[in-house]
Amino acid sequence: PFSGFQSKLMLVQASLSCGYPELSILAVIVSIATFVVFVKTFYGMFLRPKPKGLEVPDNEVPKSAVFAMVVLLALIIILGLCPGLVTNGIYEFVGGIL
Repeated sequence: PFSGFQSKLMLVQASLSCGYPELSILAVIVSIATFVVFVKTFYGMFLRPKPKGLEVPDNEVPKSAVFAMVVLLALIIILGLCPGLVTNGIYEFVGGIL
């Protein structure tokens, strides 16, 4: 339930509640196609055997880059587990406009 699932779920629920089930089906099909592409890319980058003669130097990652990754990872996990922290405020804001 992280980094995109919640927004896709909200779009599917909204299209179903507005009477457009074909949009929901299209969104699910696009999600499945995206998943297949990501699995293929992940395999090509990380799981297939390394080509011969390819040596990658083992360089140190800067601490600022590690810090940024940890902060973003924490945000993704927190918002994935508790999406209401953001969506409740959005619902109130949009409800006030509409």
